[in-house]
Amino acid sequence: MNRLFKGLEKGFFLFLLLSFLGIVLSTAPGFSQAQGIRTQAVTSSVLLSDPTPDPGQTVTVSVQIDMTGSPAPNNLLGSFTANLNWDPAVMTYVSNSGILQGFTGFVNDMNAANGTLVFNGAKATGQGGTFNVLEMVFTAGPSGSTTMDLNYTAMAAAFTFQNLLPILTVNDATVSVFTPQNVVVSSAIPSNANPSTGDPITVAVNIDMTGVAPPDNLLGSFTASLNWDPTKLTYTGNSGILQGFTGFVNDLNAANGVIVFNGAK
Repeated sequence: MNRLFKGLEKGFFLFLLLSFLGIVLSTAPGFSQAQGIRTQAVTSSVLLSDPTPDPGQTVTVSVQIDMTGSPAPNNLLGSFTANLNWDPAVMTYVSNSGILQGFTGFVNDMNAANGTLVFNGAKATGQGGTFNVLEMVFTAGPSGSTTMDLNYTAMAAAFTFQNLLPILTVNDATVSVFTPQNVVVSSAIPSNANPSTGDPITVAVNIDMTGVAPPDNLLGSFTASLNWDPTKLTYTGNSGILQGFTGFVNDLNAANGVIVFNGAK
């Protein structure tokens, strides 16, 4: 009897211990089914073909959904409703691909001129993995930055109809239109900045037009002079005007350290 009691006592103690742990685990904050849901993840991202376009450049904006972080049976996307918002002064909407990946849905771009587009899709068999559900074409405006702000009002798994919004993470994207400062840079570049006496030196006159926005980014003509100390450097000759420009190099005063040159194209 004592052995039986002792056995029961151990069993009862084990039962109480397990029961107590069960109570603690079940009442611990953030545990149980809610914790299980939070360990799952669905991600939707806005992808840009170019986040820093030039003014007037075409940019493709894609909406991607990644279901790989949501385990079965909620690993297949069944339906979604979303909207995309942006500053229409920075990005001008052009067109869209329609809903992709075999989803049946609609793209409402009636308010795209004001920077809002609404779209949805449904697919009875669901879609897993990582995929694009929509692609849009925009034209970059003259300047500025805007966030391509993606929001979902509904998202559910196929077959289970589980609401996926609680485990959804959305990654927006920012477009910054590159605006040249309209700066032309010209430099006199010596082949050797620290020559010894008697060393030949080639001095190149370089013009950089990359800082100028179209349509003024092509050099048409120029007139310039180059001056130096003739007691330090002795002029010996020049290449003539390069890069297909028609022009003239006046070196009649080179002995005094002055050359004047021009070009047109």
